[in-house]
Amino acid sequence: MNKKETIEAIKVMQAFVDGDDIKVDEQTNKYNVNNSELGWNWSGFKYRVKPKPIERWIGVWEQETITPQWCYASEEQCVSTCKGHGFIKAVKLVEVSDD
Repeated sequence: MNKKETIEAIKVMQAFVDGDDIKVDEQTNKYNVNNSELGWNWSGFKYRVKPKPIERWIGVWEQETITPQWCYASEEQCVSTCKGHGFIKAVKLVEVSDD
């Protein structure tokens, strides 16, 4: 393992310690790992931190129109920005990934 690979391995192992989900790629299989137990075999497997899905909020108005061009990082930000003018509710969008 060279220096760059070691730095990446440390990042993955630290993410594991922090409770993030880890993905393991074998030559023929890809699978999630039970975060409570993990044996490291860096020569036989590739490990990486499972990406967290993107989450955003959009506003819905009385006419059931939405404004996807106005996405907000939090529900509170969406509601405070969109309130009034027929605003009904904030809807949470979550990225779907088969990763």
